[in-house]
Amino acid sequence: MKNCSKCTFFVIVISTMFSCAWTPAIKNSEGKRIPQSIASLEEIELGGIKQWILIRGEDVSKPILLFLHGGPGCAEMPLVTRFNPDLEKLFVVVMWDQRGAGKSYSRKIPEESMTIEQYIDDTRELTQILKERFGRDKIYLAGHSWGSGLGMFTVDRYPEDYYAFVGIGQIVNLADNELTSWRYCYDEAISRDDKKAINQLEEIGPPEDGVYKGDFNKKGKFVMRGLGTERKWLTKYEGWWFGETGIGMIVKTLLTTKEYTLGESIRYLKASNFSLSVMWPELLKVDLEKDIPEVKIPVYFCVGRHDYNTPGELSYPYYEMLAAPEKDFFWFERSAHSPCFEEPLEFNQVMKKVVAETYSR
Repeated sequence: MKNCSKCTFFVIVISTMFSCAWTPAIKNSEGKRIPQSIASLEEIELGGIKQWILIRGEDVSKPILLFLHGGPGCAEMPLVTRFNPDLEKLFVVVMWDQRGAGKSYSRKIPEESMTIEQYIDDTRELTQILKERFGRDKIYLAGHSWGSGLGMFTVDRYPEDYYAFVGIGQIVNLADNELTSWRYCYDEAISRDDKKAINQLEEIGPPEDGVYKGDFNKKGKFVMRGLGTERKWLTKYEGWWFGETGIGMIVKTLLTTKEYTLGESIRYLKASNFSLSVMWPELLKVDLEKDIPEVKIPVYFCVGRHDYNTPGELSYPYYEMLAAPEKDFFWFERSAHSPCFEEPLEFNQVMKKVVAETYSR
């Protein structure tokens, strides 16, 4: 009997881990599905790789918003649905788990396909799919962290596809980001007399060209040990997440989301480590001041006042020099790196402003 009980337990666990993910219908105040709404979790193919998108909106006639998550590899499908459901009133929101991230992770993905160029191609392909499916000439593009860099590269190359771009936690120069981030952590450690932090931060850095000691193993493979140490202290000193919204809330969201199976949630960290370790060396070469001094569409930057992952002291000077037909910069006073999740009400107000200023049917 005991063996049978154990077998039953494991069957339940396995079936739960790999049970079907789903997304709930969008309903009105009476609990009835809104007729013109859309709520769809779909697997599609981009660049020869199976990838997942979540489409949600109260009205399919609203403008399309494609959201590019951070990382690379840090899928944010569950976070957008958790913190930004009001965007579904304003847009048809498309959340995409990029290749190597979240639901789109697979051990079969070739590492050589994990390049900035391939991600630009994937974004362009998905944009065309959405334009054709919903009968639109243009859509909106928003990008968080790594997604803010991907978004800038995409709208620079294909401005005709987009009404506007919204960069959240906007990256500019990854190598400069890391040096500024390390200095912030070190200064905080000194001011708090945190000897453990001081010793560890001195051991790994300051970084040279964005690379910390310990980031590469003896075989030359990027293993992120130094980067991981720096991020540990950045998190403790609230330069990554500020205030109540933090890593604990992120973990809880991943484990309770309906759009992921338990197995996908458990693999989330593995997917993130895979994408980041493969792509980080190339990302350290990104310098938007040099690569993209001008764009042909309106751009809006949303930056947390306490962000020392992609510091505002770098993104604001870039904003000032960037040539664009329209542009605006928004400081979020109670946010670090993720104002869209840390101050969602304020972020949604920015998105309303963006639509009011740029949308034409």
